[in-house]
Amino acid sequence: MKQFIVMTLLLVVSQISCGSKAVDAKQAKPAPFSGTVLTVKSGGGYCYLEIKGEAGNFWAATRPNKAKKGDAVQLINPMKMEKFHVKSLDRTFDAIYFADDVLVNGKGKATATSKPMGMGMSSMTSNPHRTEAAQAMANPHQKGNGHMTGAKDFDASGVKPQNGSISIGELLKNPEKYSGKVVLIHGLVTKYLPMIMKKNWLHLADASSGAGYLVATTDAEFKVGDTVMLSGKVELNKDFGYGYKYAVLLTEAKAGK
Repeated sequence: MKQFIVMTLLLVVSQISCGSKAVDAKQAKPAPFSGTVLTVKSGGGYCYLEIKGEAGNFWAATRPNKAKKGDAVQLINPMKMEKFHVKSLDRTFDAIYFADDVLVNGKGKATATSKPMGMGMSSMTSNPHRTEAAQAMANPHQKGNGHMTGAKDFDASGVKPQNGSISIGELLKNPEKYSGKVVLIHGLVTKYLPMIMKKNWLHLADASSGAGYLVATTDAEFKVGDTVMLSGKVELNKDFGYGYKYAVLLTEAKAGK
């Protein structure tokens, strides 16, 4: 009799345990920004993925990877960009997510660091890009790191004010003095990120900037290593959302004299 009772209790416990597991499995939800790859495209140094997620299909951009159609992927640190034009694909996306990295079939780095896509500059708060965009790794939008072109070791010691320009060091040290004013800057382009929020983004350094740099937006096209003279309006504490926040920003910069 005792043996029968014991067996009955074990059966009940077993059924309860199995039932609990079934509920847990049923309640388990897919990881955010994950799904199955439908389309893979490459362009401009990025990998573009169309992903079938729980809530529907969406597009993502990240560094080159081995994802292929049918793979299970999960985005790392995604940032949404709307009405974003990708020149290399000649396509404007209503919405696209730029990610620092992507897990492919569960493999890859589960965490990604965002230095100042640089998306590390002294003029920006720690955060983001990401983007065609950004965070390439070390760029002017802190989260848009992995997509910005640039090189780490540029010597700007010979770049000094001329023709009425002010030094970058002076601007970063006394930003309130120049807030809302149009200034002339002579600087070396150390990083360049095209067509983010319909603007090209630059990191500028000179002999006075030390480890810091000035971020500028422009419609003009440049390349890393160019020495430029730019005039633009100084704006402080500029917040575009999506983690794009700058203590000092030179906006609508144009080639100066």
